[in-house]
Amino acid sequence: MRSVILVCIGLLFVQPVALQAQDWNFHIVDDAGTAGYQSQVTVTSDGTPYILYKDASTNDLYLASWVSTGGNGGGWDKLLIDTYSNFLYAIEIIADSDDYLHLAWDSYSPQSVNYAVYDPQTETWIVPEEQAAAEYGSLDLAIVEHALNFTAYIVYVHRYSPYHLKLCTRDPDTGIWSVETIHDQSCSGTMPSIAADLQGDLHISFREAGSSSLMYATNANVTSTWVTEYVDVDGNLGQYSSIVIDDSDVPYIVYYDATNADLKYARLVTP
Repeated sequence: MRSVILVCIGLLFVQPVALQAQDWNFHIVDDAGTAGYQSQVTVTSDGTPYILYKDASTNDLYLASWVSTGGNGGGWDKLLIDTYSNFLYAIEIIADSDDYLHLAWDSYSPQSVNYAVYDPQTETWIVPEEQAAAEYGSLDLAIVEHALNFTAYIVYVHRYSPYHLKLCTRDPDTGIWSVETIHDQSCSGTMPSIAADLQGDLHISFREAGSSSLMYATNANVTSTWVTEYVDVDGNLGQYSSIVIDDSDVPYIVYYDATNADLKYARLVTP
């Protein structure tokens, strides 16, 4: 944002240019029950929004999509994804380059981390619901696209002791899921975040409970083995982290500083 600078009697005053008011288009997507818990949104290439959310009154998981016909020129349709997803800790939705919707969620009954791929154009399931792990907890999803296929990754923290950080990987050829432990220390009280770089390597931010520290893990090295490091250790840190990777493969992390009740930001300077 540009600023207008005025100099008067040796003093420097900065007068910011006012941001012009913008119009927002508001919608009620779902007014039945207690809708909207843990909502996530993605947008396909034609600008259509898709919203994954929980109805807290029924503990059901829904996918809402905007339909341009019907009602007053359009309206919201909702598709039931999972019933009785009690103690649902996290959900995630990503649209890929083919506008397929990749969904990840956890459920309590049965305990599982789940994954599915939906084609909104044909209203069919490209990948019907699969169980990525027989556990549940807070999670995040990343997709790495290949020429004719894709690899799905779900990072999660197991809900029960020992609260390890784990990664589910879906083989793009067989559709078989494998689970590995990324960090074998307690990571309770955290929302992990995962992102892939342009080479398809993975980057994860999370909180280590014992040290109350923000942690970073990656397999972006010659051997593709997982390496973890402490990012911020001065206080009660690392909750609700979110990581993103830029076009130069540099990670950026935002997270909560519970000691000072602050939002913090970190960027890797020396990879």
